[in-house]
Parts: sequence; C-alpha cells; structure tokens
Amino acid sequence: MRLFPTERLFLKDQYLSVCSTKIVKVDGGKVQTERTVAYPEGGGQEGDKGTIITQTGKEYKFLDTRKGPGRMLCLNDFPTIQVDTPIYHILDEEDTSLEVGMSVEIRIDVERRERLTLSHSASHLLLLAAIRIIPEAATNLKGCHIAEEYARFDFNIRKRFTAECVANIQKSVNEQVSENKKIRTYQHRDEPEAWYWEMEGEIIPCGGTHIQSTEAIGKIQIKRKNMGKGKERLTIHLLEPRVDTTKYHP
Repeated sequence: MRLFPTERLFLKDQYLSVCSTKIVKVDGGKVQTERTVAYPEGGGQEGDKGTIITQTGKEYKFLDTRKGPGRMLCLNDFPTIQVDTPIYHILDEEDTSLEVGMSVEIRIDVERRERLTLSHSASHLLLLAAIRIIPEAATNLKGCHIAEEYARFDFNIRKRFTAECVANIQKSVNEQVSENKKIRTYQHRDEPEAWYWEMEGEIIPCGGTHIQSTEAIGKIQIKRKNMGKGKERLTIHLLEPRVDTTKYHP
C-alpha cells in the first residue's frame, strides 16, 4: 500500500486540540489518518497522547504519536530532517475495529501537550545557559529528552559541569523566566516543516511546540549527572509550571 504524508494541523495552529479526519492505514496498533492535531515524537519531545473517536462514539486511546519514513530535507542553513512523513497514532491495543476509510475524530490530551510545551521552551533556556558557560557544549550535544516535568541534555565534553557551573546555569535560567522574555517561532522560507525558535536574537532550529514568553515556565532546578568519562548530563526540572489549557480549542 502506498503511504501518504499526514497533514500536520499543529503547524497552522498549535492550540487546535480536535480534528475530524479519515483513516488511511491501520497496521496493528498503528493508525494513520489523513490529517492530525497530534504532535509526533521529534527533536527529543515526546509524542502526544489522546483519543481516536469513531462516528458511533467508540473511543480508542493512543499512548504515543510517531513519524514514519519520509523525504530527507537537506538545506545549507538548516539541520537535516525528514519531512512529508506519515504520522502514526500508537494505540494501547492492537485488536481494534478501526478500518481504512472510516471517519474519526482525533482529540489530544491538552494538559500533557502544554506541559511538554513548557518543558521544551525551558530546555532551550538550559542549553543556551550551558553553552555560555562551556562553549564546547554547543557542538558536542549527543542527545536530549523532553518529558512533561523535565528535559535533559547529554554532552560529550572534556570539561565537566562543576557545582558552580550548575548553580550559574540555574540562576541564569531562573532570571530569564522572571524577566518574562518573549519567544517566537517561525518557518524556514523554503520549507514549511522546518521551524526556528528565537528569543532576543538567540536562534535555534526547532520544530517543537513552544510557549510565547518565559514566565509560564516558573521556578526551575538544574541537576547534573556524570555519565562516564567525558559524558555529562544536565536536567532541568520544572518545579512550578503554569499550565494554562484555556488556549486550546476544537
């Protein structure tokens, strides 16, 4: 069966929480629809969870959202990413009555989405502060994970993040949160799926979901863990996030 890319409604409206669509593929517990409001795992950010609702009112929970293979995008001024991919809603059961051609509704868990959005923006504040203190961290990032309550970065660097470094990073991030700095996201001029995150001239290529200003992140705490020789992990914990789901709409 030929695979088609899924229309990503969250690129047009991040706060759209529900959409009507049709199923184009069912593979065990993986369901692809023509379009979706569910953000797939990518750039370290965990995928959305939510519900698929049939016209008869039957509900199927999906516990993750993931991308399939697509077109490799290679631009001189942007990291290599895959675009035009199918998006799969991963169900918590494989034996379902969902079939290709069925009309369904996709509804996301908006509180989870908002918490991931807060964590993702907080992760960029952590990364920028870490790079200011240890510049080699900018080119030695080896992995990241963005969850609801925290975000972490792994680095392969020669210089360790000392207790003083961690304290300075934490202070810097908390200051930027309290100053309520503005954040904006925008598309690459040549590719609608390639996005940038920007705060006061600091620009990071990123297609994740983000807040519009730093204040909602609330008070944070930074923890450091040594992962072995030359391997450092920094984790930012959101202690008092301001989770506002009133922005989301059908």
